[in-house]
Amino acid sequence: MIEIRKMGLGDSDAITQLTEQLGYPSNSGKIIKRIKILLATPGNCAFVALIDRQVVGWIHAFHTLRIESDPFVEIAGLVVDINHRNKQIGKNLIKEVMDWAKNFDIQTIKVRCNIIREDSHVFYQKAGFSLSKTQKVFEMKS
Repeated sequence: MIEIRKMGLGDSDAITQLTEQLGYPSNSGKIIKRIKILLATPGNCAFVALIDRQVVGWIHAFHTLRIESDPFVEIAGLVVDINHRNKQIGKNLIKEVMDWAKNFDIQTIKVRCNIIREDSHVFYQKAGFSLSKTQKVFEMKS
């Protein structure tokens, strides 16, 4: 049975491993710092999925305000352990975010997905998302 609950600092080791599966190497210390900030920042949510008390997935989303568009919630990250995919875990995590978005009276959930993650594109479309645009992301360091 899949259990979904709010993310906590005690989940940091599992989250670190899952984040590496997503392609972002990190360490537990950095992840703990990020979770602390995330949990203390209004307008953010983070949940974990558990099977037999083991964290097998996580999702982070945030309430987004833009001058040019109506408010929405954006999924910042979602990963399910490679050994537990295709078990409705990702869909359950998305549902939890959708329920959380109701706190802001928001019905629109968005997610950005790297163009090379073709499996993720299929997953999101099967989960009910539709492709709304393609874009490039630019970055500048100060």
